[in-house]
Amino acid sequence: MSTVTRRSGPAIHDRSGVIGYSLSGAFYLPPQETIAIERGEGVRLIDTDGNAYIDLLAGSGAVLLGHGNAEIAAAIAEQARKGTHFYVLNERAIELGETLRRIIPCAEEIKFLPSGSEASMNAFRMCRAFTGKQKIMKFEGSFHGTNDYAMMSGWSQSPGYPVPSVDSLGIPDAIRDLVYVVPWNDLETTEKYLRAHAHEVAALICEPVQRTVPPVPGFLEAIRRITAELGILLVFDEMVTGWRMALGGAQEFYDVTPDVAIFGKAMTNGLPMTCIAGRADVIAGSRPAGAPAIGSRVFFGGTLNGNPLCAAAALQAIAIYARPGGHAHLRHIVGHLKQGIARSAARYGVPVQVVGPDSFFQIFFSETPVDSFAAQQASDSRLGYAFFRACLDHGLMMNSNARCYVPMVMTEAEADAALAIMDDAFAAVAALG
Repeated sequence: MSTVTRRSGPAIHDRSGVIGYSLSGAFYLPPQETIAIERGEGVRLIDTDGNAYIDLLAGSGAVLLGHGNAEIAAAIAEQARKGTHFYVLNERAIELGETLRRIIPCAEEIKFLPSGSEASMNAFRMCRAFTGKQKIMKFEGSFHGTNDYAMMSGWSQSPGYPVPSVDSLGIPDAIRDLVYVVPWNDLETTEKYLRAHAHEVAALICEPVQRTVPPVPGFLEAIRRITAELGILLVFDEMVTGWRMALGGAQEFYDVTPDVAIFGKAMTNGLPMTCIAGRADVIAGSRPAGAPAIGSRVFFGGTLNGNPLCAAAALQAIAIYARPGGHAHLRHIVGHLKQGIARSAARYGVPVQVVGPDSFFQIFFSETPVDSFAAQQASDSRLGYAFFRACLDHGLMMNSNARCYVPMVMTEAEADAALAIMDDAFAAVAALG
């Protein structure tokens, strides 16, 4: 298997210092090995040295239809000729809202934003205003963006439920005191703290598939029933599961309807647009009404909300997702990859757990099943990173924790090429002992 040749690493690393050596804050390579992407073509990325990578990072799951999709590019170009931004109501945003209301089970009303962090922050605000309660409950190990309320126990375990750990410097202690955490897939503990704190918890937020760990059978149905009973709003974070699991998201796939949901990533195939979708009575508090006095409604605003360029891309992407066969093909390719990974790992005697639904997955280096955050934390992250690096050096891009977002347009031949690289990577990992 050929190895990529990086000549520009140190120069790119030096130049990238102006933007802090990273765009996301998490994907960082040493100076000699730093890469910058020049362009994307279908399921491949090409760096400034001309190296091509099969792309299972897919823009952190956003580029579900591959890079440079001709139909989406045409829709963007057509809208660009008409205008890229208006700030006020525009036809493309209204049309997109109507489309989302038809296909997302919980969507009675829609609000658009540019990022997932803004979506979760505003959803929390709406839930607190609607219920009159101050606190949010989330699951340990879940990720809901980078606003202060979301950055709790996403990467480290709780010091003792329901108290969260704080994921970043700079977050006030007062914010930590407004968030509770409970363990994913543990219904007994979750119900215990929901009931104990129902008087102060406005909403329970979850990823219907937490990172890549699916819910155990009956878990989503149970938290839906309990939150409804207790007057706690249920929020689904469908940034990853939206569009990828089904046209209407995981709530359609699992047939569990939350009160509110947030969507983004693949909605536009990679442009910065997200949305809050949910019950009209919850979202209605953010509607403008003339010129209300300060504090008389939920403030909702943002210069680029409902951007027509992004809305045009979303409309075209959703039209493609709605065509017959796309999700079935994705499930086939993901199943093909999972089977090939299991064969290679077994061939080299490397214990792995390939975890995820039938549309995305993560490779954990562990001898025991991974069905909780604690089990994720107990897996061998050293081997996971070594596997990622071996794949990257041979032309396969994925997340540095071996999470793989498979493009819907990947062919079986492209999947086989990815599996050949992974096979060599497993050999390298096995040699580490």
